[in-house]
Amino acid sequence: MLVGDGGLDPGDAHRPAGVAFRQIVVGRPAGNVAVTGLVARVDGPSGGSGSGATVALQAGLRNTGAEPLSGRLQLLTAPVGAEPQLIGAREWRLEPNGEAHVTWTGLPAGAGRFEVRLSGVPPSANALASDDRAWAVLGAPAETAVLLVGPGNTFLERALGVVGGVRAFRAAAGDWPGLAAGSDQAYPLTVLDRLWPAARPSGNALYVGPPLGAELRPTRIWPKPDHPLLREVDWSEVRIGRARPVPLESLGSGWETVVDSDVGPLLSVRQEGGRREALLAFELGQSDLPLRPAFPVLMANLLEWLLPRGEGAPQTVAPGAAARIEPVPLATEVWVETAEGRRETLAPPWPPRPFHPTAPGLYRVAQVGGGVQQESALIAEGYDPAEADLAPRELVLPAADGTSAPAQGTRVLWPLLAGAVLALGLVEWWVDARGR
Repeated sequence: MLVGDGGLDPGDAHRPAGVAFRQIVVGRPAGNVAVTGLVARVDGPSGGSGSGATVALQAGLRNTGAEPLSGRLQLLTAPVGAEPQLIGAREWRLEPNGEAHVTWTGLPAGAGRFEVRLSGVPPSANALASDDRAWAVLGAPAETAVLLVGPGNTFLERALGVVGGVRAFRAAAGDWPGLAAGSDQAYPLTVLDRLWPAARPSGNALYVGPPLGAELRPTRIWPKPDHPLLREVDWSEVRIGRARPVPLESLGSGWETVVDSDVGPLLSVRQEGGRREALLAFELGQSDLPLRPAFPVLMANLLEWLLPRGEGAPQTVAPGAAARIEPVPLATEVWVETAEGRRETLAPPWPPRPFHPTAPGLYRVAQVGGGVQQESALIAEGYDPAEADLAPRELVLPAADGTSAPAQGTRVLWPLLAGAVLALGLVEWWVDARGR
């Protein structure tokens, strides 16, 4: 026996062959207007979010009721943890079982997050409130440009090539003075291989084997225990033939030694304001590090620290479903914040446990570690095509052999059985009376 409005997905259950079921239909037809989704597109130079970029938004609407309806669709900015701000509204009208789209163009790209809400619809015509809102988040560019300056290094080029979301551009060492004088600001990260220029990059930088100081042979290496940059990096078997340990005090203050040796620091990092630098004090060709599994992991960790990623495309789930968060290499804590500001910690322990959004909305996912907090968005969508239609309907479940048959409906057999028993009793009474 199944009691409901017939909204069960046939793929969720199978009816065993030869077994009938009875459906008791509950509920009554009701009107509903749903926001089917919100899509954002960035228009401007190269489709980016820089100067001159604008945003176009398109929201879908659906009327599942039997009456024509009209109302307004409000557009708001949607910062998590802050009060949304109304920035626009559009009038709409929908025929019975009709769909429409509402668009906005020329919006500033700086807002980043948007929300649309239904308004002006009477509750009697909109019985389901959970699909009255939708959200959109602008993601970061698909690729981040990295400038690699040097005589050519296969190890570095391959390491940069396998890191997702990074596109490396090569330049010869002789081109650096012109780049430094003009356009190196276009690259969030510059990798200088066997080069120590007079004009250092204005953005973040990774120096590999700079020609500074005398060449020495390290015999003992001491990685800093539990440093985030060395997570999953095994230095125990790494051998370095020659290094040029750089006197860090001559390069400015704030340097931290990550890997030390008996001849001086081998890997050092520093952060000064919003700018970050890392220095490997040996040429990759003078060590066996590029031949070991530790190298790609170390490069991924360094790039994660030097090149914090912006907010990517949001993950979308249904309310109550499990959203699995993929941790970044340097993360030491992962948590989710709701629109109301409530925080739920997912890790530690590792791996992060799944997050189950309890209601439709826009959630902020934060990953903290290595002095960086990286954020992404999670959208719990309230619209479901099957749930938006509130009209009760006949349920058809597939049998185990692949055939389908409707329910037996609400037909009840006990009155027929009771009538047969009563008729048999009357016949017996009549025969008994005649015999007397």
